[in-house]
Amino acid sequence: MPDVAQFRIQLERPSGVYYAGEVVRGEVILETRNDINCRAVRVRLRGYGRSHWSEGSGDNRRDFDGYKVYQEERFTMFGNYFNTAMLDGAGSDAVFGHAAGDGVMFMPVEERELDSSLKLVIRVMDYDFGKRDDLLGEVLVDARELTECDGEVTLQLMRKGKPARGEDGAESTVTLAADVVPLEKFFVKAGENAGMATHILRLQALRANNLRKADWIGKNDVYVQAYRAPADMNEDKAFPEPNKKAVLPAGRHVYPFVFTLRVDAPGSAEIVPGVRCFVRYEIYANIDKAFWLDPSTKRAISVLPNRPLPKLSLLGPAFTTLSEEASTCDCCGCMCGHDGEVTVKLTVDRQAFASGEPFGFEVVAENQAQSTSECRIFVRRAILRQVTSKYSSHSSTIFVEHEIVKCNVAPGETLIVNGKDSDYRVPQLQPSFFGASGSQTAARDPLLWTYALHAKLKILGNMGCGSATDVLIPIMISPAAPYPELLTEVPPMVELRSPTRSSDVLGKYWSIKEQAHLSLARNPFFPTITGEEDIAGVASVAPAGEVVNIWIREDDNATVVGQEDLQFQPVSIVWDAPPHPVVVDAVVVGEAKTGDPRTFRELLNDMSMGDTRRAVADWVLHHPGEAAALGPDEVAMVLRNVSFSLEQPSIARELAAALSQANPTNLTTSHVVAAMHACSFAKADVAIAMVSSGLADPENIEVILDATDKWERSRVERAIIDT
Repeated sequence: MPDVAQFRIQLERPSGVYYAGEVVRGEVILETRNDINCRAVRVRLRGYGRSHWSEGSGDNRRDFDGYKVYQEERFTMFGNYFNTAMLDGAGSDAVFGHAAGDGVMFMPVEERELDSSLKLVIRVMDYDFGKRDDLLGEVLVDARELTECDGEVTLQLMRKGKPARGEDGAESTVTLAADVVPLEKFFVKAGENAGMATHILRLQALRANNLRKADWIGKNDVYVQAYRAPADMNEDKAFPEPNKKAVLPAGRHVYPFVFTLRVDAPGSAEIVPGVRCFVRYEIYANIDKAFWLDPSTKRAISVLPNRPLPKLSLLGPAFTTLSEEASTCDCCGCMCGHDGEVTVKLTVDRQAFASGEPFGFEVVAENQAQSTSECRIFVRRAILRQVTSKYSSHSSTIFVEHEIVKCNVAPGETLIVNGKDSDYRVPQLQPSFFGASGSQTAARDPLLWTYALHAKLKILGNMGCGSATDVLIPIMISPAAPYPELLTEVPPMVELRSPTRSSDVLGKYWSIKEQAHLSLARNPFFPTITGEEDIAGVASVAPAGEVVNIWIREDDNATVVGQEDLQFQPVSIVWDAPPHPVVVDAVVVGEAKTGDPRTFRELLNDMSMGDTRRAVADWVLHHPGEAAALGPDEVAMVLRNVSFSLEQPSIARELAAALSQANPTNLTTSHVVAAMHACSFAKADVAIAMVSSGLADPENIEVILDATDKWERSRVERAIIDT
């Protein structure tokens, strides 16, 4: 790219490791040799899953793909052109919001624009790769009037000066909502992208309905554009297109950006190195020259999840036993050369573990055969790859094994292997993944994975084709280890049936999904991991697997970065010691604990000194009594002292957890409503973050819904129901 000398993404956190719900900050650094005509310079965060595999060969080869977006947010750093994410195959009715942020447009505006009449052109478009996008409808809106509306607004779309209509003749519409926040509440430090702006207008596309069919083949790939209307625009004719020739001057440009990860973000995972089988989060920036080979740069980040956690039913012991006749030849499916009998018993302390924990299992392998047998104990991951299209349900499962023990058992001997006694640890594995909400048009997740612990006893017969007795217990790999102090009253030992037919094995693996705690509601047996302070002293973040190259040919032909920026090292949490719950004496809200020189006022002072979320988290950790006694007004005061709006939900979650952990009756709807009033720009996210800790008065949830913007009400209501 001769016009671009440097184009890179610099993160505020050099490690690029983040926890679900955290804020990602950084800068896009762009250096150009010449002036560049473009529509815009943009940056986006996308979290998505992808799978690709082929079956057959030659003329009979078939390729299968799965793709699902879990989060997509974008920001225009230069230019008067803003757009949502594209909903692939949305058709005549596009619904935004299934993937976090996919319908949001952030627009820097000046105060004088808000005081007058800021006219915006809103266009609903059909994306066409390699050719001009199709206009599905457009409308002119007044930004100030939109922000003053109490709730969402549905507007009729026009096309060529006439009402746009769908295939059935119904009028095409777009539904929008908007609010505004001072610039300093959105950016900790403003850069070139702010210009003379004083505020950020958050424009939310919610739905576009009854759209005409713009493609002969396939369905509309829908996205929404927004840009300032020219002063001399004629509203009775087709609206002018966005300016494609904004001049980006030669020189060095530094554009700050900020994104908030969804609280229930799926974790990053590179499942099969070198193969498109991953969940990945990427920050991508491009110069939009209205051409598919836009100069661009990208960088992957690691996101550590806080779900799934096991339900209580998985925290008790379990065992399975299988006795079978052994043979020296089992190569053709029939038992030849009877050799005696073998018995394998597998017992686990519980059916959920975190990476690095002492592995609580015991295997008893009795070899009553006449031949030596080989005993293998291993964790096997089942990876389900799925086509995400609504028109195909094709899927394929692959397995990856992680060996724990391998040894021989002589005839007549019994082998006993105890995981804890032998100091075996749970292998470093990504937490189980059972799916997550995402883009409207993805019918299913492109990949899911779960685990089982196996004990396999194989007769070493002729040329290694002896019979094998394989028992398994499905296990969940959790992102967090449990509090050992709270595991005193767990379910009693249960016996599990080990599948004897290969067709039953997959069902056994996935049976554990029904016992997974997937909601944001607090699990009392486990810590909720919101940041590095939650694992300090008991766990660490370590490299997991090989370094991978994130370059994808069809997506990144115009990428302007050095090869080192495309190298990504996956990581995961490894537990070195068990966590311990914070013990808090029962307290009453409003009656702060005394005797500690550190006061509530000192917390407010600490918040002004640097990392606000970390200051609150540390204060809660070291002063649980004071935190558990916070009243609604004090919670609101803390949140009003958070200068950065996008950080308010994560801090609200810390405070809510501190209140409910000490006494389930402490966190009330009054706390939540007071917090929402203190966070006008993030009130829905604050409500969702707090109710996940559990309310003492759920019968009063209507007051929370009444305090929520109407266009956000359904999202908050779903979160309350899930909790």
